Amino acid sequence: MPNNSKTLSRINALFDRAILIDNTGLALFSEQAGKLKPWEQQTLDKLRDALRLKGYSSKTIKAYIGHIRRFISFNESNPPELTKADIDNYLLYLLDDHNCSHSYTNQAISAVKFLYSEVYDNNEVCFDISRPQKEKRLPEILNKDEVVKLLEAVSNIKHKAIMCLIYSSGLRVGEAVRLKVTDIDSRRMLVHIVQGKGKKDRYTILSETADRIENTKRVC
Repeated sequence: MPNNSKTLSRINALFDRAILIDNTGLALFSEQAGKLKPWEQQTLDKLRDALRLKGYSSKTIKAYIGHIRRFISFNESNPPELTKADIDNYLLYLLDDHNCSHSYTNQAISAVKFLYSEVYDNNEVCFDISRPQKEKRLPEILNKDEVVKLLEAVSNIKHKAIMCLIYSSGLRVGEAVRLKVTDIDSRRMLVHIVQGKGKKDRYTILSETADRIENTKRVC
């Protein structure tokens, strides 16, 4: 599904209650996106290479690159010229001006720390950066009727199969995208997740409904 206001409105229309959708990163990126200066591009290239050498996943690399691009755009200065006060000001900007979650801000801190320690070999500037306390929130859980509404609203059989697998098997979006036909074991009713979060393999359950829809998709 395209991530735009029309899609979000259609999803919200399915429910009788308010649904919270966090698109903070997208909003910040669209607000500050623009053509990069040569030194900015060099910084991001060095960061990408350092992350790849450390074996970080493509998803984490993309997230860290986005954080550092926004960090540079906010300060309008080359990172080696910045002080701890500049870093603190950026973090307060995320928390206060954009009301970013503590989880999002903590990831931004991790990206900044990686930049200084691995790219600039400078641990001092961000050695004692304070991290916001981790929030403890109860997850929003859809009831049975809401799940049925959501799945029935999807007419494309391929999209419905993906959504059923994600919901019933507890898959992350990236894991669902990387699934192959051979990863679905209908005989044992298992789904083989290859190199999921933390680059770990695992098995999870395959529901009868998801298996039936998946088989229908193959026939179509």
